[in-house]
Amino acid sequence: MLCRHAMELWNWFMKWTGIMQDVPTSWSSLLDVMSSCTGKRGRKLAGTLIYTVLWLVWKDRNEVAFRKRRVYPMKTADEVQLLSYNWIKGRGNFNWIRWHNWCSVPNVDKIL
Repeated sequence: MLCRHAMELWNWFMKWTGIMQDVPTSWSSLLDVMSSCTGKRGRKLAGTLIYTVLWLVWKDRNEVAFRKRRVYPMKTADEVQLLSYNWIKGRGNFNWIRWHNWCSVPNVDKIL
């Protein structure tokens, strides 16, 4: 969870979302972040964002390990934005979220 690629991605994520102050060092720290968000919608949104980062870090590590490809944190960050937006819009009750707002400030407290 703390390779250089993941660290850069988590640092970007903290600036983008505003839901964490420190890079997560364990699974329990991620669970603490999700449970600290206000309301059911806040926890759902934070969980989706965090799970998206974890999923894409895992995929990137597989690309490096098995396909010997280079991965780039900012490309992964773009994928986090797109995939999390699609998951939120498609599976959540967040129809009012718009793409341009999502990319600029999906701060959980500002959205909810």
